[in-house]
Amino acid sequence: MANRYATSTFSITLASGASHLVIIGAHRDSAHEAVTANPGAFGTTPLAVPQISPRLAAYLAAYPDGPQV
Repeated sequence: MANRYATSTFSITLASGASHLVIIGAHRDSAHEAVTANPGAFGTTPLAVPQISPRLAAYLAAYPDGPQV
């Protein structure tokens, strides 16, 4: 599985019917349902400042998958 990084913030409805929030810069593996359903919203290189704010970059360094709600 390859790493993918969200290029924008978006919400997607998974096959289970659950809503899934992906924030810009968050990491998902290439087999994750959010990536397979919306591959154009992910890139292969991590985002960094100035693409994302310094605060968000620090948060993603600690929690690379972003918030899990």
